[in-house]
Amino acid sequence: MRDALKGKIREGGMGEVKPHHEFSEKDVESGDPRLPDGVHISISVDRKNDKYHQVVIDKRTGDVLHAEDEPLSMHRSTKDKKDT
Repeated sequence: MRDALKGKIREGGMGEVKPHHEFSEKDVESGDPRLPDGVHISISVDRKNDKYHQVVIDKRTGDVLHAEDEPLSMHRSTKDKKDT
């Protein structure tokens, strides 16, 4: 991993309430030879408004390689998708 930024927003103290919004921005190596500069991944999880948003961008070209924008209640993680 190269650079990363993560955060959580909660109403109440730590340990009292689960965060209602989490986000992360990170630059990672892709492992794909077609993407030598890696990718930028942006994820936003909004539990309060039932929203999940993810974008994967080619760092060299700026092209969007993958985008998800769906209700959080309908979202399945990559791990869950691999199990089926």
